[in-house]
Order: sequence, then C-alpha cells, then structure tokens
Amino acid sequence: MRSEHLAGNSCPRWPRRPAASALGAVTAALLLAFGSPVRIDAQGTDAATYQVTFEAKWNLSSTPGGVVDGAHFTTLIGAVHNSSVTFWSPGGTATAGVEAVAELGVTSTFKSEYNAVPAANRKALIEESGTGATGTSTFTIEASQTHPLVTLLSMIGPSPDWFVGVSGLSLRDSQGWRARFSQDLFPYDAGTEDGTDFSLSNSATSPQGTITSIKGTGKFSNSPMATLTFVLQT
Repeated sequence: MRSEHLAGNSCPRWPRRPAASALGAVTAALLLAFGSPVRIDAQGTDAATYQVTFEAKWNLSSTPGGVVDGAHFTTLIGAVHNSSVTFWSPGGTATAGVEAVAELGVTSTFKSEYNAVPAANRKALIEESGTGATGTSTFTIEASQTHPLVTLLSMIGPSPDWFVGVSGLSLRDSQGWRARFSQDLFPYDAGTEDGTDFSLSNSATSPQGTITSIKGTGKFSNSPMATLTFVLQT
C-alpha cells in the first residue's frame, strides 16, 4: 500500500436523611473512611463513560538511536466491542484494515471491517486525532456490561508497518468498572511490509507474517512509546 499517507482522617457529618437514603450515605462514608476505590458494580449500572487520554512518549528513551524527523502517531482508530470479535491480536494475521493503518495511517478499510461486524458484537467506533512524537489526545467513550472491551491502534509514523495499540482491553474487573488505570503501549510489527528503519518505501512481506511485538528490538528500547489512561466518568 503506497497510495496515501495521513501525515482526612475523619468521616464527614451527614445530615439526617429519609430511611431510603441512609444506606447510600453510610456506604459513601465507609468508602471515604477506608479509601476504597470508587467503582460501579455489576448491579449498579449497565453503562459507563470513560475519559481516555493517549499520551505520546516517542523520545530518546523509547528510541535511543534518535527521533526521526516528522515523527508522529496517526489517527487513533478502534472500537468498543464484546468478546465475540477480535480486530487484531499479537500472533495473528493483520487484516487489510490493520495493514492500512500500520503502513499508511489510513483508517477507511478498518472502518469498513468494523461495520461488517454483526451489530450485536460492536458498540461504537473510535476515531480520534493522533499526535506528534509527544503530546496528548483526549476523548470519551461509552461501554456497557455486554460490550466492555476496547481495541485501539495508531501507526508509528513514518515506519514500514509499525504501530501501537491495545486489543480487547477490558474496562471491567471482578469488582466492576475500573475507576482509573493506565496501559503502556509498545511497538508492534504488522507483518505486512519489510524494513528496519523509519521509512515508508519498503517491499511487501511475502508471505505475510504475523503481528509481532518489537519491544526491545531494532530501533526500540523497553520503554513505552505511548500510554493510554482511562478515567471513569459515570
């Protein structure tokens, strides 16, 4: 693919409340007193809204040999979905949509693949601005108990077919919705194009390989290229 590139130490005093509200007040006071993380449990609400921040960290720590001119992360593309669908995975073969993102930062084919997924298995498409080598992109997503997984990817540009992302990352754990957490992002090779340098003009890999972690190899150290932070809003 070459045709395009998208360059207190005490609890507060609670006022007297009707009996129906007393349990909620006591629960809130206990959470404050014992410092438990704030969560929405499985019986609390079906939906959750998260603020998501993509923080780019492409610097000499992540690529000790230098940061290439024009270094950037392309449009963030992905989905909120359930466990019946996988858009990409380490060790798997890149779809045409993932290949287009990894090689060129083009998202149109991935969006077509998203739309081809049965509606029951997908909740929302994610498409947000990328960044330069450093910087942030912040946006919100909505998930549900039946669709609690997030997949995202962004091309490391320029490069042959390198990208960062998460695949099927769950916003829930055994206690319910996760209140706040971060996920470091490391580089992957999509297995679709040859090349060992930060360049776009490379031969296709034949036969096509698999998606492979390239953390700590070649140009990359063991430091993250970016970090995703999720903060529960409602």
